[in-house]
Amino acid sequence: VSIVAGALAGLALALLERWRVANLRSALQQRRLDFGKVLQRSNPHPRSCDRGPGRAVSIEQLGELLDYFGDFLRQRTAYYLNSNIVKPLTDQHQLSYSELIGPRTLTYFVSHFWGTPFAHFVAALQKHAEGTGLNDWQGIGYWICFLSNNQWRVKEEVGDGDWRRSSFYLALLSGHCRATCLVLDCQALPLTRSWCLFEVLQTYRLAHESNTDFAGLVFCTSMGVIGQADNVCYNEAIGLANRLTGLDVDLASASNKSDEKMIRELVQAEGGPERINAFIRHNMISSLRVTERQFTNDIQSLSDILAAAGGPRAAPGVADAGVVGGGLLSWGRATGDQSSSDGATGGSSSFFAMLFTGGRSGAVSAAEEAV
Repeated sequence: VSIVAGALAGLALALLERWRVANLRSALQQRRLDFGKVLQRSNPHPRSCDRGPGRAVSIEQLGELLDYFGDFLRQRTAYYLNSNIVKPLTDQHQLSYSELIGPRTLTYFVSHFWGTPFAHFVAALQKHAEGTGLNDWQGIGYWICFLSNNQWRVKEEVGDGDWRRSSFYLALLSGHCRATCLVLDCQALPLTRSWCLFEVLQTYRLAHESNTDFAGLVFCTSMGVIGQADNVCYNEAIGLANRLTGLDVDLASASNKSDEKMIRELVQAEGGPERINAFIRHNMISSLRVTERQFTNDIQSLSDILAAAGGPRAAPGVADAGVVGGGLLSWGRATGDQSSSDGATGGSSSFFAMLFTGGRSGAVSAAEEAV
């Protein structure tokens, strides 16, 4: 009897789970149908357009997508979004999502990891857009691969093996792009992905070779832009710094192995992984130094406030050892180096300099000087 009862209970649980999944699936299907009607009213005759800069989506359009499917997405990523929402919505017309909803011309190019939660991704770009100071910041166009590329023609979108014909490259070098937004979390996972490193490399090459006002790379988080005034992104900055200490483009991976092979061949053609690692690392340091100065100044301000309030004096050597702030505070003083008069930690023994030289006291490496 107990065996039969157990079997029946197991069967009931299995049927209940199947019903729950089916109900959730049908609810998502209905939501897609409803959203499809909304899109049809706003863009009744979707048409294809050339690959590249003309397939951006606005911050407002991003927010609408998140708001409409937020209860299904929760902490899910672009992988889920693409398979369960974007592709079903675009199936009838076989277009990119941007073409389906009515595309914009890009103002910013977005480099990111598909495994980032979509809610975090949208929040990071919203913070960036707000920080531009534009009145119509919700209308700013962002080129985002899983929304701007036609997911039904991925091979064509990545250039059929020729990166110069890829949608990424055409958008980035179009002349419309003001900067590349690298969306980060505390783990800085985009720097482990081949396509992200490819985009970062092309961004810096464009920044150094272009005569336009292209601003290069900006680091976007859900707390704000790293290195931008009034944005507190210390955890993300530390994550980025730690990722950069072990940066090796030769270890980066891509979902498509042919893409990975193509990007590795490009790295070799540009001088090999050592040179590219140094090039990327060297060019990312400046934004991190701004955050370092912000952190040092904020901690110093808090120390001054506590001291003025009459708190107990710290034991000799405690403050200089950098205990406050988990060792990031005044790294230079902890190693015997004096901070500069403007409050920034100076010299080669500042926190980020120590990270990038592996604790050496010398200047940047010859490879970094060469790039």
